[in-house]
Amino acid sequence: MRVIFGSRRFPAWHTHGQVSVRGHAFTNDGKLLSGESLCRPFAHLKSVNSFQKALEELDGTFCVVLESASQIIAAVDRMGSMPLFWVEEGPNPILTDDPEAAMAACPSKEVDPLSLAEYLLTSYATGKDTLQKGLSILPAAQILHFDKASGQINRREYYRYEHVEDAEGSDQELFKQLDMIHQNCVKRLIQSVNGRPIAIPLSGGYDSRLVALMLKRLGYNNVSAYCYGDPRSRETSISRAVAKYLEIPWVFVEHQPRDWYLAYQSPLRKEFYRYGAHVSSRPHIQDWLAVRNLQRQGHFHPDTVFVPGHSGDFIEGSYIPPGFYNRESISIDLFLDAAIQRHYRQWPFDPKTGLFAAQIREKITAQLRLPEIMSPEEASSHFETFYWLEQQPKFILNSMRDYEFFGYEWRLAWWDRELLEFWKRIPMAKRGGREFYKRYVAAMRDTGFPVYKKENLL
Repeated sequence: MRVIFGSRRFPAWHTHGQVSVRGHAFTNDGKLLSGESLCRPFAHLKSVNSFQKALEELDGTFCVVLESASQIIAAVDRMGSMPLFWVEEGPNPILTDDPEAAMAACPSKEVDPLSLAEYLLTSYATGKDTLQKGLSILPAAQILHFDKASGQINRREYYRYEHVEDAEGSDQELFKQLDMIHQNCVKRLIQSVNGRPIAIPLSGGYDSRLVALMLKRLGYNNVSAYCYGDPRSRETSISRAVAKYLEIPWVFVEHQPRDWYLAYQSPLRKEFYRYGAHVSSRPHIQDWLAVRNLQRQGHFHPDTVFVPGHSGDFIEGSYIPPGFYNRESISIDLFLDAAIQRHYRQWPFDPKTGLFAAQIREKITAQLRLPEIMSPEEASSHFETFYWLEQQPKFILNSMRDYEFFGYEWRLAWWDRELLEFWKRIPMAKRGGREFYKRYVAAMRDTGFPVYKKENLL
């Protein structure tokens, strides 16, 4: 198996000895690693077990490949933010970050019919599958091991986002704890950008607003915000108001239908689709036109780091089905119906009798290791795990390609491990519908920051 590093966009690959990395990570004691320093925890490791232990002690957005004379070990981060692909059949097996190189090496040129159905219904293929038979993508928080002597490939998971035991303490104590964790997340963000300009895609929602608020509270002033779309929309009004209250420079990019038509027909858009599709996901084009236009206007410094609010709504409980709340138990059939109706909905589709429905149900069951009967808490946990495995890395976080494509770095403050671990301990009854987070926002209105005091901004 050959290893090919094809990406020439940020973050760049760095190689030191047998180890190659992209991205950055923090150690358990708060040390920031990138480039050669991020290679060092994996240098001289001999086994998958030691490789996994090194991964478990890091928190960040990265991927890593170790190649020795006897083996290749590779991994992506907990959210699969920087994909890796592999082809194991045929005369040219490869591991690469370049899906086009993987497609060229793949002996089969056939489209996988189940993956195509999933792609049309969800905007992505699930699991390790892609649209092309024989070409695989490494799922979030997984390790790939290739033994050169036997030619065998094995995978293992080193992390899983799922609910654990309930957090101890009163709600007020937990609100204070959550506020401190938010500050810690943004302190690490500030440390990682090292004084560079931060650009926030500031929508009308809670999550990007919280990024802006925390940067202001912590005294980081090299910040700007932008919004796009319809100047009359509620989101635009809220975005403008938040930026004004926090005294953050703000710019709006108006989108007209003709702007999108011309952009969509352009060679640059077609190039972006080749880059952002990964043979497995629909390119996430929502920010693309605004970033393109603002870059052409010279609005962003070349060193700008983009910080969207992804994915606070997910970890805070937005996606738990309300139908789970008041049941004594939930059957596997009820769970699968709910999961398919939530995710497989780009076209009308019956979760039991639709084309490939049986295969989709089997695939979800295997991925989540579903029991026949679940408590509401267990079912909610599995439901969020499916979001973490599929929709988040392959659709929401695929939007990071917008920034990479134009030469910028990005950060994901609300994917910090400390924050994930906090929300894993908040029970379904509190986090469902983001109720706990909304009460946290209400409790924080006495911080002195008017963003939390304006009812029309909540």
